[in-house]
Amino acid sequence: MQEEYLKRRTLYLIERGNGTVVKRDGPSVLIERRFTAPVRIPGDYIDRVVIYGNVEIDAFSITLFSSKGAPILIIGRHGETSIVLPNTDEIKSYSKYQKMMLESKKLVEKFTTWIHEKRIFNQKKVLSNMFKNITISLDEKEENYYTMVNKIKPSEFLWEMIRGIMKNFLGITILSKLINARLDPHVGVISQNNNYGLVADIYRIYEPMSDFLTFQFFYADGANMDFIKNPDLNPERLQMIVDKFEKKKEEIELELNATIAQILSYLRSVTP
Repeated sequence: MQEEYLKRRTLYLIERGNGTVVKRDGPSVLIERRFTAPVRIPGDYIDRVVIYGNVEIDAFSITLFSSKGAPILIIGRHGETSIVLPNTDEIKSYSKYQKMMLESKKLVEKFTTWIHEKRIFNQKKVLSNMFKNITISLDEKEENYYTMVNKIKPSEFLWEMIRGIMKNFLGITILSKLINARLDPHVGVISQNNNYGLVADIYRIYEPMSDFLTFQFFYADGANMDFIKNPDLNPERLQMIVDKFEKKKEEIELELNATIAQILSYLRSVTP
């Protein structure tokens, strides 16, 4: 029980209209809101930070998160995002070997095939969960997958609004795992020469999970008719999105651990 309590977690800082202020307090952060008691959270308990909306945070809190290797995802009210990376050389321990791997055509092809196969596996898994007792074959262009997903969208606008948030939650989770594994998140294989290229490569595997989490938001507890009629992302609905993601996060992280282990296996086959 103690180990579970001490497990590092995501810190969600969501604008709630009551003046959220985050200040550093020694090795902890102090979160203050009007009309509620302040909350103190030790930095050692935080593995990533998600900030949504107008949250006031001091520079000392950001440096605390950085010292703990915790990346920060900032999501604006209109969906724009920024990422603050920890300033540590340790996150690039394998950068040299990742770049060397790109010089091997055989390894690049093997990696690309592996990513594609895992993506198809997750697409099948997601469709089987969304469409019970229906067997769906997937084609190379993934047209069947998107045809089925389009059938359940309340609207393209609403779907992409929620899916975009789920995508960001998955992205920061992948990034955090890569940092902990000391892999360079910018050195991708499929997404070469792109910022956060390796994050994008791994996200290709888990992109179907964004659709499933979005599906759960709209339909898991009955259709979310209130949101469909009034698509306002108020704090309560944002908390619902967080809760849906958190319920699947442990499963996602276990799969990510296996994915990163496979990447490290590829790197071990690189000869300096």
